Amino acid sequence: MTEERKEELRQLLQEAIPKVVIEAPEGYKSISVEKYRESAKAFRESYRSDLSSILLHYRPDIQDEVVKSKLFSFIKEEFADYILHNEFAKPPWTYSICPAKIAIRSGVIFACPLDSLLEKLLEIGIASGTDKAISALDKCTRETSGVFQKIVLLQGPMYPYWLESATEDNREIHISDGIRLVHFPLNPSEFPPYLFDQKFSFMLSSAGPSVFRQKTVLIIDHTVSPLFSKPSTKDENQFEIKTKNTEFPNFNVEKFCQAFSLVCNYAVEPILQWSYIDEDELFNPQSVTTELLDLVLSQVIIDGYSRFSFI
Repeated sequence: MTEERKEELRQLLQEAIPKVVIEAPEGYKSISVEKYRESAKAFRESYRSDLSSILLHYRPDIQDEVVKSKLFSFIKEEFADYILHNEFAKPPWTYSICPAKIAIRSGVIFACPLDSLLEKLLEIGIASGTDKAISALDKCTRETSGVFQKIVLLQGPMYPYWLESATEDNREIHISDGIRLVHFPLNPSEFPPYLFDQKFSFMLSSAGPSVFRQKTVLIIDHTVSPLFSKPSTKDENQFEIKTKNTEFPNFNVEKFCQAFSLVCNYAVEPILQWSYIDEDELFNPQSVTTELLDLVLSQVIIDGYSRFSFI
């Protein structure tokens, strides 16, 4: 975006956010914008699975239709090359968009209403400020790729005796650029918040945080390109997902676990995998298209560990 467009967006957000109300789903208690802001900020700063229900089910909505229309039109202009327009579809599906997030999580391309992108922009603006929201939108339209993490929960080792080279604060071991091990502490409040998105944390709250106490995860940085698919592109595999590490571009988790087992003299194996995208990335909108997959994963966690890849 040009500086003029950024200033236009800043003015629109400054006009829109004071007119936002938080819509509660049927059967849920209504909450204030301030409560939503506090929950969203706390969720980004520390592990709080109890707050994920708010971000997952509650939706920010602009009550002033004129202001909402202006902001919606601004988004349509910025994402013109990525929007699917179906004048015969019922709202909110008249305008839709295909974010990389859904391809990362489900392996296929799905569309979500453009309203989801507006809601995500408002969430970022409410939780992290207007400048962060402007930066997020500018990044999505300017950059061609984004970063996300694949997280692999390991069965064993249970004790951090192998963490002698890691500090007590971050409990991390660097393996290679963009590949690291993180050992969870005993206290769930000390879990790294950047490992759990809203939906995963909500499902985890059903099983209890003990699922991850003193467990170890393998974190592998990945890139995805583009951030949104273009309707003009017919290739079903248009999202390119690859390991960020150049030394081990084809990093093999199974072989790593075999080597790790020999070093620890303890059986180590991957038992659960999911993906994490930063909550302030605009290509990480809420969408109803992955709810079924989320329910399946939820049941897997509740029933106990089993091999399941959720990417």
